Amino acid sequence: MKKWYLAPLAAVLLLAGCNDTEDKKTESDKKDAQKTEQTEKEDSANKTQEKAPVFYKIGDVVKLDGIELTIKSAEYTEEDEYSKAEKDKVITLAVSVTNTTDKTIHADSSDFYIFDKKGNQLEEYYGYDQFAINKDLEKGQTASSKLYFDVTAEKTFELKYEPAFLEQSKEVKWKIEMD
Repeated sequence: MKKWYLAPLAAVLLLAGCNDTEDKKTESDKKDAQKTEQTEKEDSANKTQEKAPVFYKIGDVVKLDGIELTIKSAEYTEEDEYSKAEKDKVITLAVSVTNTTDKTIHADSSDFYIFDKKGNQLEEYYGYDQFAINKDLEKGQTASSKLYFDVTAEKTFELKYEPAFLEQSKEVKWKIEMD
């Protein structure tokens, strides 16, 4: 008769022991899940930071694959009397491009694009007699010129440089603040 009491008691102890192990596993699993979730959040934040574009400002010397680019100034200029701007204004950007590589590069104004605050690409302005950059630069040579764009009267623009001659697609962006 004593054996009959031992069987249910052994079963209860066995189940209680299993339950305690499952609780420990659950707590461990929760901690692992929290660590994984935290790591995923950090990875996501890092990817967002990597994708966020870096904007340079007027006067910054920007280096891109051995090319040094500088936007020296930005100002609104009067349109030519014989060639009216289609939009409100003409923005003139003074630009400098220096070749610090060992090979010849081509500097061209068509590698520059300007966008308004809504992200619309704006057109170049061809009304002036002065020509923008379009030349080959040997090692150490610098070309300084002006870029002209037909724009609306806004306070902020985004200028993008994306050279066609680079083997890999790269770009540089400036935030152009107008007074």
